[in-house]
Amino acid sequence: MIQRIAAVFEYHDWANRQFVAEARALPAGELERELGGSFATYLKTLRHILFVERLFLGRWQGAAAATGVKLDTVEEIGAAWEKLETERRAFLSTLGVDRLDGEIRYADTRGRDVCVPLWQAVFQCVNHATFHRGQLAEKLRKLGRTPPATDYILFLLDRQARGVTAS
Repeated sequence: MIQRIAAVFEYHDWANRQFVAEARALPAGELERELGGSFATYLKTLRHILFVERLFLGRWQGAAAATGVKLDTVEEIGAAWEKLETERRAFLSTLGVDRLDGEIRYADTRGRDVCVPLWQAVFQCVNHATFHRGQLAEKLRKLGRTPPATDYILFLLDRQARGVTAS
């Protein structure tokens, strides 16, 4: 099971990196243009995804709720994301089935008490980012750009083309 979860996160990180790369290609004015949605700008949406991913990792580890760290530039966001990926891979590598099936408890962002098996919280993290990557894709379209194609099968084909074996 843990190998499958690690493979899902390989895809997840790849897809997130596609949208960070798009951010690097956008002029500052477009990064911060108000486009509507849950988080009005491309940059705010990207920051939100990163913040929540850091929040989830802390929850999985039993840490206190994360506080926002001000990341003003795409380069800062990219560096923070790389650090998060490394920390998350290290954490996931320590897990066994017993730990994944074990419950974690935390207060959500609305103050509600949540108690779920760790594996469910792990999948919520992936699902959350998938939703917001869709919003990023829509923002790119509003800016007259073509969003990156991040279908799972494209990730697999990219790995295959680079000679990377399946996880």
